[in-house]
Amino acid sequence: MSNGLIRFSLGVVVVLVVACSGDSLSPAGPMDAPVLAVVLTQQLAVPTLDSLYSAVNNPANAGKRITIAPGIYMLDGSKPHGGRLELQTDMTLAGKPGDESAVVIDASTLSAAALTDGGIVTGAVRMGRGNNKVEWLTVRNAANGAGGITTDLLQAGPTKVTIANVVATGNTRGFDIRNIGAAAAGRVLDVVLTHNELVNNSAGAGQGMRIANLQGAKGAKIRATFKGNNAHGNIAGCLAANVSSDSATVEVESKNDRFDANGNGCILIAGLTTGAGVVRGSFVKFSALASRFEHNTAPLGTVFPTRAGIGAYGGVSTLAAKAFDNRVEVEIHSAKFSDNGGPDVAAWGAITSAAQPAGTGNTTLIVLRGSSKKAVVDSVYSAPAEAGGTNRVSVVR
Repeated sequence: MSNGLIRFSLGVVVVLVVACSGDSLSPAGPMDAPVLAVVLTQQLAVPTLDSLYSAVNNPANAGKRITIAPGIYMLDGSKPHGGRLELQTDMTLAGKPGDESAVVIDASTLSAAALTDGGIVTGAVRMGRGNNKVEWLTVRNAANGAGGITTDLLQAGPTKVTIANVVATGNTRGFDIRNIGAAAAGRVLDVVLTHNELVNNSAGAGQGMRIANLQGAKGAKIRATFKGNNAHGNIAGCLAANVSSDSATVEVESKNDRFDANGNGCILIAGLTTGAGVVRGSFVKFSALASRFEHNTAPLGTVFPTRAGIGAYGGVSTLAAKAFDNRVEVEIHSAKFSDNGGPDVAAWGAITSAAQPAGTGNTTLIVLRGSSKKAVVDSVYSAPAEAGGTNRVSVVR
């Protein structure tokens, strides 16, 4: 046990928590002409900010691929939706293939009010209706909102979002992948994040990406697949959590991702509750194959002050709130850990800032495979101690 693990500022924790898609066309022969015509009718090129807003805000463009001409697009708070880009059903937003820097969506002029919808703080680019994609562009400076790109638009039926070859920088969070509120209860969100760069998202919470079921999203589920992403220069490279959402699930599979030079690599919280409420029966699973957690020694301030490549918490509570029967599972296979200013993995069964234990039955399981068997794991079952011993940490090598 490390005394460093007990240094935990839960008041600030609440603030923190609370490749090309294959669309290129080959020359068409006679047999391909009908297919080519259909594809072309589903694409809409936009050369200016006004035409971008017109295209994205038109429900008739549902299902279309909106291709944006190179340039810097300063979002305008006087436009509909507070100047946010809110994708229609099955819409794709795309920049220039092969060059993420050619098209820049800049939200620096959007106020906090412009990035708020119905009392919910949201992002500059919003997804979540059917099958949405954003690719080959840069989203920056949404420091007054929840993130550069968020997934909180709701629509009945299956939901899948794909973000590929995107640079997100200067935001509160690069990507805020989330279910939020009672309207999202039971929602299943499938997410694919590939070859993105999450860099210097250090405003406020300062997360490269958050994958979370938030207050009211009871029974919601997020299934996220990461591949080839690079999160660096953030306060936390990624955060996966269930916050005041009972029976909720977050599952993340990471392959060949880099969490490098952040304050912490990844923070995982199965169940976090605030105020006087309860979070019960929620689950986070994080699997990493050949990913890297290195040099995570960037400034932390008072947010998650214990440094680690990965920080895993079964249950976290504050004040009179309690966390019961939440579970986090971490499986690491052939990942690389080095120079994280602390343990490779720091694990808690449950922790709270209150005088009484966080709750009961909160567990953390760390499974190390391949070369990751050598990883250093530092653990605390319960802080403060729980007499029944039901908050547990298990390590399997």
